[in-house]
Amino acid sequence: MKCRAGHRAANSSGLCLILAKEWRESAESLGLHIGEQQMQHLLRGGSLYVDGSIIAPQGFEIVRKPDTRPDSRITQLWQRLSRNHGVSSTEIRHNPVASYLEQLGASDPEAAARLASTLQQDQNTMKTPVTVLSDMLRAIRDAEHAQRISETTERAHRKADLLRGSLTSGNKKQTETGLTNPVNEQKTCRDI
Repeated sequence: MKCRAGHRAANSSGLCLILAKEWRESAESLGLHIGEQQMQHLLRGGSLYVDGSIIAPQGFEIVRKPDTRPDSRITQLWQRLSRNHGVSSTEIRHNPVASYLEQLGASDPEAAARLASTLQQDQNTMKTPVTVLSDMLRAIRDAEHAQRISETTERAHRKADLLRGSLTSGNKKQTETGLTNPVNEQKTCRDI
């Protein structure tokens, strides 16, 4: 049996017992109870994940650190959605389309009715909920893309209008002062 980062039990069984005792006391001061299997895991160099925290040995103490792993952050997000908005992650993961339809119905009944009608038609054509959701997401993405194109085009038109306006006002100022703009001065064959 190994004890803490590769030490052999024969050479360090006393050290393992001392560490286990110290770590249990340290964990209890944090309000944690460490069972025998958990202690063996810690003695082999592991760590525990409890309530969004990492519980790990540091010298003769057990310390609690925030868990910043991506899967932990996702779990925290689901917990926050559940706590603050009554969102059920189990329901969403099991049947995302029905869950979305229910949420949409609470905020926009007309849109929910249209979606339910579309879903019914799609069920008749044997589309799965995942396919329907994929189609919905694609439609949303396409609409957002069209909106971005429209906004970009509008900004380009405004910039062009501003540039035209500044060129026109610049030419008027030069004409008023008696100066001419060589760019706007056109010579024809008759002028030469």
